[in-house]
Amino acid sequence: MLNPAPAPVPAPRSLLAGSDEDTIRHAVTSREPDRDVADHDLAWWLGLQERLEIRAELARAGLL
Repeated sequence: MLNPAPAPVPAPRSLLAGSDEDTIRHAVTSREPDRDVADHDLAWWLGLQERLEIRAELARAGLL
């Protein structure tokens, strides 16, 4: 019998972005930000880019 409720897996604290610096340090994207991305928007841009790339991969795999 399958467990209908997924078991929560604790994420290591280092993977949870608590600040912009953490986001910038741990972000994984396939491209660099454009020159016109302001320094104070860098964490936002990296987070957005990561989400877009993940969604594209899921869609390519037919999971979205």
